[in-house]
Amino acid sequence: MAEESKLTEAQDLKRRIAAGEFRSWIDVILDSMGRFLQKVIRRPEPPAPWVSALAIGLLISLLGLVASLLSGGVSKFGYRTLIFGGAMIFLTIIIPRSTNNRTLETLHDEVLDTLDTGEGIAGLHDWLTMVASRKWPILSSALYVVVMFVYGALILDTTDTPMDIAVVGVSMFILSGMMIYYLLLFLFLPGRLGRCHYRLNAWEPMSTEVVSQLSGLMNYIAYMIAFLLASMTLFSVSLVTFDITNLLVMIPIWLVLIFIFVAGQMALNRIIKRAKRESLDEVEAQMATLRISGDPPDKETMETFMRTWDYHDRVKGTRNSVLNLKGIVNFVNTLLIPLLAFLVANRNEIFKLLGWTT
Repeated sequence: MAEESKLTEAQDLKRRIAAGEFRSWIDVILDSMGRFLQKVIRRPEPPAPWVSALAIGLLISLLGLVASLLSGGVSKFGYRTLIFGGAMIFLTIIIPRSTNNRTLETLHDEVLDTLDTGEGIAGLHDWLTMVASRKWPILSSALYVVVMFVYGALILDTTDTPMDIAVVGVSMFILSGMMIYYLLLFLFLPGRLGRCHYRLNAWEPMSTEVVSQLSGLMNYIAYMIAFLLASMTLFSVSLVTFDITNLLVMIPIWLVLIFIFVAGQMALNRIIKRAKRESLDEVEAQMATLRISGDPPDKETMETFMRTWDYHDRVKGTRNSVLNLKGIVNFVNTLLIPLLAFLVANRNEIFKLLGWTT
């Protein structure tokens, strides 16, 4: 009865996902901008979310430009800051939203329908509740803004910061604080998924569709985070003077991507090995009932026993992981994306360092 109740809870989660109950702060922001644009341009329907995100980026860049002109003119790197800053604000909004929507879609279409027991459902519910939280993203954003202001006051000389950089910078701090919160949620997602029990192919769990979908979700999350971190690297590094020690910025980025990759593979490995163990336990129980007795053994019993044994060895010999050469190449690609962004941002300085002319 308790197990049926938990599976009913899984279907309730699916219904609530479809009803849009687990929408993030980013969705709320985009919906508000969409309704505003709908009224301005007098359309029957709100524009697409990416249009709203683009409008937010353009609006903040425009505010930075107006503030600069009113305070004495645009700074030396003002136009580059406004253009790159607007683009970064767009990406900081749209990438987490896209990643979150892909996750909700996978949970709704694949995960919740293939749960074999209620194990792990409470963890998924808690994770979804954190995604839909209105308090924690704001607190994370506020904390990040405070930390950056303290850092700027103690380490950097921010007394003469141009208005264009100030407007774009504060906006980036606010959105980056939210992005850090959602990033932490996605770092913990593989562990939550790994605790669930799924209905997998008894003879080869790795080939089950839900395993393929979960693997694709992990890769998608890693690529989206890599692209976002690479964009932030390109934006931030392009605004400072190149120094070889700036390469140290790659270390925390790579650590995040490595953690996501390892956590995803461990979760999938756990899911597959659990399903294999359950299948092997069932086969071993059947073999125990066919245990040969008598001398000589019954021919039909012996043949059934040997076929069951062969099946047992076949299940035992299947792979415990979806990782292959293609997966390794994809992982290396995610590590290269931020590095390439860093090199592109500093290409002229690096060419000079190597003695090349540009």
